[in-house]
Amino acid sequence: MQQLDWSPDGLRLASASQDGLVRIWDASRAARVLARQNLRARLSDLRAKKKFQEAIDLLQSLPADENETAPHFRPSSDHRGNSANATVQVPDLSDDLEVEMLLQQFQLDRARQMVRDGELDAATILYRQLSADSPELPDPRLLLADALFYPGNEAKALQWLENVVAESPENEDYGDKLAFRYQLAAISLCRAGRFDEAVPILTKLAGRFPDRRDFRPHLAALMAVAHRLKETIAMFEKVTVPPAWPDYRPELARRLLALLNDPEVVAFYRQMTADFPDVPEYRRGLGSVRLTDGVALFSAGDWQESLEPLSEAVELLAPLVISESQGPPDYDLTNRLWEAYHRRAGSRLNLGELDGAIADYSEAIRVVPDDPMPYCWRAVAYLKRGEIDKARVDCEAYLKLPRSCGCTPLAQTLAERLRPGGAPKWALAVARKTVELSPESAEAWKSLGLLHVAAGDRHQAAIALKQAVELAPGDESLRSLLDEEPRQTTPEEPKQ
Repeated sequence: MQQLDWSPDGLRLASASQDGLVRIWDASRAARVLARQNLRARLSDLRAKKKFQEAIDLLQSLPADENETAPHFRPSSDHRGNSANATVQVPDLSDDLEVEMLLQQFQLDRARQMVRDGELDAATILYRQLSADSPELPDPRLLLADALFYPGNEAKALQWLENVVAESPENEDYGDKLAFRYQLAAISLCRAGRFDEAVPILTKLAGRFPDRRDFRPHLAALMAVAHRLKETIAMFEKVTVPPAWPDYRPELARRLLALLNDPEVVAFYRQMTADFPDVPEYRRGLGSVRLTDGVALFSAGDWQESLEPLSEAVELLAPLVISESQGPPDYDLTNRLWEAYHRRAGSRLNLGELDGAIADYSEAIRVVPDDPMPYCWRAVAYLKRGEIDKARVDCEAYLKLPRSCGCTPLAQTLAERLRPGGAPKWALAVARKTVELSPESAEAWKSLGLLHVAAGDRHQAAIALKQAVELAPGDESLRSLLDEEPRQTTPEEPKQ
């Protein structure tokens, strides 16, 4: 390896092998990156300590980026020939641009600090200078207005901005800023729970800018996120708005749809449903969230607690499905009502309310006739009530439906209720279908085995029970059944 060239600063090296392959190593970029990181850390520390002028002095003392003229040596590729072919001129203006942006930011920070220190004249001069140097910045008065709005100074800042708007009523930017600041002041007061203080500000906002968009939906939606919707709506009753402004609540309802799990929003939707009974969106939104609440309680095993939200979901959604029957089907709405009925039926079944469960399963079947689940569970309810014939009808309907679902509890209930008197073919068919759809369920295989026992088929019973034991080897009750059942005889065989 033969050395060809060192750069004067010792950061760049070009070397070549005997075959003429030239390689370039460049440490200058790493040095620049490290220096930049150190500078940023220093500036961050100065900002944290609010030493804005010191940061400005530091940035202004930086030399121009020498890399605009200096070549960059890149190690990413090999070059054949002499080292001159390896130098690449790459102008890099990003450093200068970053310095300019940082300098502007620290100057704005310094001006804001001046405002807080009461140096308004000095801050105004600085803002004018910044606006002149950077046309993309807002008007100096707007910059000063923003700086005036610091905690505890909102009232004075609003009055100052009022005076600016009065002096230049034709300037729309000033009016926009005043309207924006009115809203921010009201939001800040509402978040602090000072609703009575926000009333005159909002009244003044509505009176001064009657042609602007109604602020109430936006403000109420923000307060709903802060769980202060009820207080905000009560406050609006005290705010005087132009007579031409429409009812804000429909727009608010649209904005709150994503927050329908909040109790205050639920109460608002209930009121909207009462006030606007002909608007289906309110019933649908509230019904959907109450369904979600009920399903969560049902899934947690809180049967009694789930009845109230599920019943409300049924009450809200059922009229919508009836009205939809006159037009194109709304499958999402229909499925929601089906689930409300089905889940409420499940809660009632678990609570032993068999009549109510059967009634709800019947409604679920009426809403979605081709879903097999309500047939399965209504058959369970009929079996628990001792109505075998009605259970048979449901089981046969379940077997004929094109849609399939496993229903191990039905197979278990059939094995419990029919075993003493024998197992009819339709019961065995249900159990077989259950193991086909749930082959990993030990309970399904156990139920099939017990029904085979009841039917007198010892061989099939042994096969099914053996499968159950393999799936649940730790279940001693299954082992005892496997040991016991093959010894039982069919009615046609003499006892040993």
